[in-house]
Amino acid sequence: MKHRALLKNRSIVVSVLISMVVVAIAPLLIMSLQGYHCARQAVFQLTTSQLATVVEAKQMQITDWLGEREHELQSIAAFAGLQIKGNFEGSTVQSLFKQAQINNPAYESITLYSTDWTRLADSGHHLHDDELLLQSTFKIALSTGANSVISKPHIHKDGMIGIHIGIPIKGADQYIIAVLDLSGTLYPILASPLAQTNSIRSYIVSSDGLFLSPPGEGLQPFENRIDLPPELIHNERTAIYSDFQGNSVVGVSVPLNSLGWMLISEAPTQEALVWLRMLQKRALVTGLITL
Repeated sequence: MKHRALLKNRSIVVSVLISMVVVAIAPLLIMSLQGYHCARQAVFQLTTSQLATVVEAKQMQITDWLGEREHELQSIAAFAGLQIKGNFEGSTVQSLFKQAQINNPAYESITLYSTDWTRLADSGHHLHDDELLLQSTFKIALSTGANSVISKPHIHKDGMIGIHIGIPIKGADQYIIAVLDLSGTLYPILASPLAQTNSIRSYIVSSDGLFLSPPGEGLQPFENRIDLPPELIHNERTAIYSDFQGNSVVGVSVPLNSLGWMLISEAPTQEALVWLRMLQKRALVTGLITL
């Protein structure tokens, strides 16, 4: 009987001790989970903040470059207008266009058109004829408005990204249409790290899902289309998702309103959250020492 009573007492003592340990550990576990969640959110916000800095800087570079070309063409149109109002000579305007090409190789061509869309002067065409230049929607927008018109980008088979900018010449009822090669500008901007780490990758996704990245990515832009996660297109424009190669990444997006495309910068999730794994290990060691 004494032996049974002793065993029973020990069982009660063990149960009490276990209950006390559980009661003591439970709040610590809850606090640890809450701390981990807060730390994960903080790390995610820090990563997305760094990515946002990069993607917004690239967005500004692209927007500023387009704005500069638009103002440049407005100046060319103003000078051409003065020539036209005086004694119009196609050779003078053509020389002006050619000089603009020399000053900035981004101009694939610059052309002067009349109101009936007859070509009056041009700098020479390499990739575009009148059928490609004078799309109906572009002509309507240019002829019915007083401001410049920028077409949606298009991609040639050699990877060139082109846009058309149309400028009405005030008082002359004529139009200047320039074709710009964005490739030489966009690709270097995308390739520029603008951060302490080289693991951040930036690329553009067009309105129809076309993937555009620097040639170093090893992908042909006119052969690859991807679907962006909804989070990058709407709401917060930040997300953790699988990229086009199936790797987990943290991404931030901004719109390129003048082009109608989306600019994304992303970093590998494993690298972005590496500090969080270190925190997990430290918390585990601290917990074991505490016990």
